[in-house]
Order: sequence, then C-alpha cells, then structure tokens
Amino acid sequence: MKIFFLCLCAFLFSVSVRAETFYYRASGAGMHLMDAAVEYTATSKEYQVRLTTKTRGLLSFLVDSQSVFFSRGVWNGDEPVVVDSYMETSNGDRIKRRVLAFHDKEKQLDYPSVFMHRLVTSSPEAQTYTVFDGKRTLRVTFRYEGEMSGTDIDNPTYPRVHHYTVTVDIVSGKKKGWFFNRMKDKSAPPLHLYFSDPDSLTGRQKLVYAAFDTALFGQITIRETVDAKFD
Repeated sequence: MKIFFLCLCAFLFSVSVRAETFYYRASGAGMHLMDAAVEYTATSKEYQVRLTTKTRGLLSFLVDSQSVFFSRGVWNGDEPVVVDSYMETSNGDRIKRRVLAFHDKEKQLDYPSVFMHRLVTSSPEAQTYTVFDGKRTLRVTFRYEGEMSGTDIDNPTYPRVHHYTVTVDIVSGKKKGWFFNRMKDKSAPPLHLYFSDPDSLTGRQKLVYAAFDTALFGQITIRETVDAKFD
C-alpha cells in the first residue's frame, strides 16, 4: 500500500550508522486494518529504508497481502538520490516484485526518499517533490499548517506536534490506482501528517500520527504501536 509511504519514518544524520525500527497500526470504521514496520539505517553519506505492511481484519478479506517497499540512496548535499528501489507484494504463495529504475529520472524520488528528506529537516517547512511510483509521476506537496498540542491527536506524550497537509497530483502515467480511487473527497488534501518537534540532540523529527478519508472505511488513522505483527 503506497499510501503508507506518505505516513512513516524518522532519521538521524551522523557519521556512524544509525538504525531504528518503528511500528504503526492503521484503523478505520472501528476496525484494525493494517500493521506497518519501518526499518532504517543512515549515515551522513547514505541511507536505507524498508517498509513492511500487512493487511488485517476486514481489509485482509478484501486484500490479503503483505508488502515490502525498499529504497537505498545517497546524499548529494542535503538532497537524497535514489540508487535502488523496489516493491514486493505477497498474496499466499504468489510473490510479485517491481523494480523501480531512477537512472534516467533526474531529481525524481520514490516515497521512502521523500520521507528521508522530510524527517531530517530540522525545522517545519513546505516543499514539493516529484515522485515516481513505478506507474506514474506525481507531484507531492507538503503544506505546513502550524503547531498543535499532542492532546489534540490524543497523544499527550508529545507536548507539541507540527501539522502538514499533503496533496498528491498525477503529472503523467496511469491515472487511477488504489489510493486515488478510494479518497472520499478528491478535491481535499488527502493526507494529514503530524510530526514531533525536532529532537534537541539529533535534530530529527518523528511521525506520530496520520489520517486520511476514504469512501469505504471513513477516516483511516495511523498511530504508533509496540505490538505490530507480521507472518
């Protein structure tokens, strides 16, 4: 589910390798729909991120699958450059892998690389990225909406969070897809992302909450968890 690329990760720049894993749970219509794990490593020269998702509950009856989204890249100054990227989906015994080639796509990124750049940003700011997802080229725009209290998203662990709306526009390629077909209101910003304050020591931010509207499950929310499971 490529949607989860827009909702997960956090990174630290350092000369030594940094490695962490975060777990998230997606819910909608009062049901547990999906688990996700984000594993990443990074240095001041390169990065690697792997997102694993597994459908749960009613969604698993509609689409019973586990997906892996992998990206490896290098830093050109402050800008990420994709080196390797692939998506792999398994449905029972069937495994499908799609390799994304970026050698001829200057200044285009995959979803993980967008988040690598967002989450090492030390201060809130708006920005637009050109993204290639294997079937289409998209314009992904982050708009900063301001500060909120963590209690506003039912997470008092964070005294303050930073709210972004994210719009996704198709520039070229396939005009339909799972994400685009299921948005409740295609004229509204499809994603709401909430990040923590940058860490006082590392300068990194962390995604703590996300939400988007769908026609089938109403509002889907994504929250941190410690008990995500994968088969």
